[in-house]
Amino acid sequence: MTAKRQEAGRGRTGIGWINADRAVAASLAFDAPATPHLGTIPLVAGLAMRSALDEVGVRVMVKWPNDLMDVDGVKVGGILSESDGEIVVIGAGVNLYFENAPAGMAGCFPSDPGRHVAERVATIWADRLLDALASDRPWNRKAYREASMLLGAPITWEGGSGTAVDVADDGALVVAVGTERVELHSGAVRLVRRATLAADTDDASREAE
Repeated sequence: MTAKRQEAGRGRTGIGWINADRAVAASLAFDAPATPHLGTIPLVAGLAMRSALDEVGVRVMVKWPNDLMDVDGVKVGGILSESDGEIVVIGAGVNLYFENAPAGMAGCFPSDPGRHVAERVATIWADRLLDALASDRPWNRKAYREASMLLGAPITWEGGSGTAVDVADDGALVVAVGTERVELHSGAVRLVRRATLAADTDDASREAE
């Protein structure tokens, strides 16, 4: 199912809904696959959207667990999944064109690419996601590692900080905290970037959602 415009959505609590001028707004429902790792499905969906956007000349990176980011590290979309154990519903939203995007968000194109591009991206995404889930090995960890903007970078999350080093078989984010390894299975993470300031100021860091 696709929509020309979405008036409300579900995501992190307290974040209001803002529409881009042109966006992909799609939902796909299917029988839950026979896999012990349902948590990998949103990651597979993110890779499918990355592949679909490649087809229209847009390169994005994935940010665990469900964000899509442009090459500058600004959010352009996201994936949301729900399951009752029998049916899985995956929603995907991508800002194709966003003339007055708020801070921390962006569009994929400098001008409106038209409705046909949104429909094409949604169709390719659904086809590639379903093809991946129907294959013998739907979860491609190698491809996800290559597409990830977090691996090797310092991150923070509620209750901790460390360096993202891998993604596990079950889709968990593996983080190095000192000499230990911890696995995150859900929740928001923030990428910590070093910001270069004027020569007469101290170095500072900022966190990107």
